[in-house]
Amino acid sequence: MLPIDTFPEFARHSAKTEINNPLDKPERAKPLAGKLQPSWARQNPSSSVWYLMTSSHVDNSDAFPSRLLRANGNLRFASVDAGEIFRGTALQELFESADWFFHSDFPAVVLSDLLRVALVWRLGGFYCDTDTVCLKDTGHLRNVASYAQQDIGKISNFCFHFRAHHRFLDTLMEVQKENFQFLKKKNKLTLMPSMPLFLHNS
Repeated sequence: MLPIDTFPEFARHSAKTEINNPLDKPERAKPLAGKLQPSWARQNPSSSVWYLMTSSHVDNSDAFPSRLLRANGNLRFASVDAGEIFRGTALQELFESADWFFHSDFPAVVLSDLLRVALVWRLGGFYCDTDTVCLKDTGHLRNVASYAQQDIGKISNFCFHFRAHHRFLDTLMEVQKENFQFLKKKNKLTLMPSMPLFLHNS
């Protein structure tokens, strides 16, 4: 296992792990080869690029993570305390209820969908899924959201930038909370998987 950083301001509090994150088990750490796209670090040399996870370990058995770190000086692996990120947001009650865990076929996906919005709301920055490729520096982008080509007119949550405490993210968290309750009643909490990568301009 590869030791990883704790994300500034929202480091893991191990005493809370079992309460706050029932998904967090050391054995869940898996190889990252083929999942983490280093193009974001390479194309954004002036940004700190954080690969964020709720697990406290990275599987380094294939040495892929350590090679990535050596090759990309601005890339970091970091563990976050989800409870601290959700604290004081519109999503805190939903997270602490653990409904996202007990009423979903894909709880890690639901948690990721909620966590990315709360994280960017709190700190500001650029979020993207790791199964994307960056072709140019995105450091100049501000308060933007992506969309899938087949769904023009509908925003997507796979890639976006907003300043901290942006009103749009306040609204989005309220919508997420309402949508979760609606989908829970319909028993349709089956979303497509995604993985978190966070760019923070220093």
